[in-house]
Amino acid sequence: MRRVWPRIAPLVILLAQVLFFYRRVLFTKKYLLPYDISDYHLPLASYIVDSFRRGEFPWWDPYTYCGVPFFANLQTQLFYPGAWPFFLLGYLTGPERMQDWLEGQVALHVWLGGAITYGFLRAMGPLAYARGSASAALLGGSIYALGAFFTSQTQHLGAVCGAAWIPLVWWGIWELRNAWKWRWAALTAAGLALMEMAGFPALTGAGVLASLCFGFGLILFRQAGWRVAAFVGLAGLWAAAMAMVQLWPSLELASLSASAERGKWGGDGGGVPIRALVSMILPNHFRIFDLTNYQGPNPTFLYLYCSVAGLGLAAVSFLRYKPVALATIASGLFMLGTQTPIGAALYKVIPEVVKSPFYAEFGMAPFVLGVAVLAGLGAETLVGNRPGWGWGLAAVVFAELTWAGSGSMINTMRAEQAIPRRSGHFEGSEETLRRMQQLTRTARPAWRVEAVDDSAYWASAAAMFRVPTANGNDPLALRRYLEVRRIFAEGAPWMRYWEVTQPNSPVLDYLSVRYFVSWQTSKKLGGLPILERLPGHDVRENQDALPRFFLVNQVRGVKNLHEVVAAMKGEDFRPREWAVVEGEGVRGSSEKQIIWVNEYRPNRVELAVEANGPAFLVTSDVMYPGWRAELDGRKIELRVTNGAFRGLEIPSGNHKVVMWFSPRGLWLAAALSLFAWVLFVAKWYGGKRNIQGES
Repeated sequence: MRRVWPRIAPLVILLAQVLFFYRRVLFTKKYLLPYDISDYHLPLASYIVDSFRRGEFPWWDPYTYCGVPFFANLQTQLFYPGAWPFFLLGYLTGPERMQDWLEGQVALHVWLGGAITYGFLRAMGPLAYARGSASAALLGGSIYALGAFFTSQTQHLGAVCGAAWIPLVWWGIWELRNAWKWRWAALTAAGLALMEMAGFPALTGAGVLASLCFGFGLILFRQAGWRVAAFVGLAGLWAAAMAMVQLWPSLELASLSASAERGKWGGDGGGVPIRALVSMILPNHFRIFDLTNYQGPNPTFLYLYCSVAGLGLAAVSFLRYKPVALATIASGLFMLGTQTPIGAALYKVIPEVVKSPFYAEFGMAPFVLGVAVLAGLGAETLVGNRPGWGWGLAAVVFAELTWAGSGSMINTMRAEQAIPRRSGHFEGSEETLRRMQQLTRTARPAWRVEAVDDSAYWASAAAMFRVPTANGNDPLALRRYLEVRRIFAEGAPWMRYWEVTQPNSPVLDYLSVRYFVSWQTSKKLGGLPILERLPGHDVRENQDALPRFFLVNQVRGVKNLHEVVAAMKGEDFRPREWAVVEGEGVRGSSEKQIIWVNEYRPNRVELAVEANGPAFLVTSDVMYPGWRAELDGRKIELRVTNGAFRGLEIPSGNHKVVMWFSPRGLWLAAALSLFAWVLFVAKWYGGKRNIQGES
């Protein structure tokens, strides 16, 4: 312990700092991490845990948007190793505890970001020639962990997780500056891969660009040769292989979702307001710590505080450590986005595919990292051989950051002020959730629900509640499905939550929407009689709703999706009698049409069908690449029906129909990722052993 303790003590101190900083959230029930943690990430994590507890892998979510490829959504973190321990905890304790485990996941990654920054600073040392002091490195780690980015962005789980790995990439580039080292190439690749898999592309882009600027700075200021560019490029390819199990399905989903078109709807590209730079000295200059009467832009982007002492120390080393300074300046300009003339000009010329995931504000993460590293190096320069001074400075910085950001309203919310978000109740009411589950399950598969002038949580948490809906609230909503939804709902083209405006549309009948739920004060559904009154909500019934599977004798063929939507908008559209496909139509003659649902699970459907003539099976479950079908054990082609759904031809007689979801190409991508990670373990362990042998 005498040998080990001095090496681990700073990391233990840093962990204590993080735990103290988030003490209210982590150790009491009175406070929560706010906003997206409970509104968006909790339902995703709860569905993963619930699926595993049921013995299923969450490939497909049948509860949202009439079906979505859950595994392909990068933000689920399904394939992100940093989330697996917390999924396991949820599995052991039940999804009711997932909010607590997500808060623990945030805290762990905040500590990881600071701990890796500490290691990076120890490696750089004074003038980059020897090991740096523990106190100066701790100071830099504290600034990154407790500074502006993590303090203000805890609601964005994927961004927090991704930001934790940026210093590892910088550290790896530093170690590769003079020669290829397998161990450091492996760690650099792992940092890049984990950044990608964490689930927030905007953060990944900012982190990668800042890392490239750091590498370029090493070359520019002659601290590395041009070979480092090739080394980093090879590490990047290795990282892509590591992350391929998630990248492959995510890229496919992005190409088919509404997110692919977000760039064309423009906006200005965003960016942290230039006036926010004042908060680097005056943390609450914009009065964002009390949001009761706050009016202005997103308050979390008006907090850039990294401690005044830290800022002064960063200024001391700014000209001395030019590669870090260059990366910091570049990240700062990126962070400001189109708020600067340069950013506004560049945004106009970048491709739309880049604009879609572009959030300039998340350049804040590498910017704060740059300030933290410069501050640590500045402390090293000032302290020299006086360790007591170094520990004193580290204590001052911790006190500053805790005073400014700990427990503020941008990262801590009182539980009584938040809308309750748990899997066992709907916004605090067990009765409401239980009754809605009972109503939808009067059919098999279950009827769907639409919320009109009610909480959007019915849509965003449908999978967690297992109350199916034809709506959703996800940026990766499938484009073809939204085209159909546009027939009876309205919303901005770049949005993903479109509320029903035509509750009498026959398309809603086709989508098996049996129940409408609204707040009791709403008058938007006045034409439908109230079926039940639940706490705070009215439930109305649509008795014309169709089951999820039925047969028709007429299928009209059209040329494209535009004509499909036009046909479904027509006054003569009767979904019980005919359907629409792109291509050749079909005619049947069956008068006897019976369907039994033998099995309905998220990833598999088994039907028994009886018809006394040829017919066409129509479903209101979404079609997606990877859905396959068999008729009496023989593979049969599924056809895209009514714009976005599954359908197939049924011959006369009694038949068994099986549909199952098997993601295409995933197993090859998984094999590539497995090989890349096995190579990582081999080279990291081998490199570590060689270093120990040499010492």
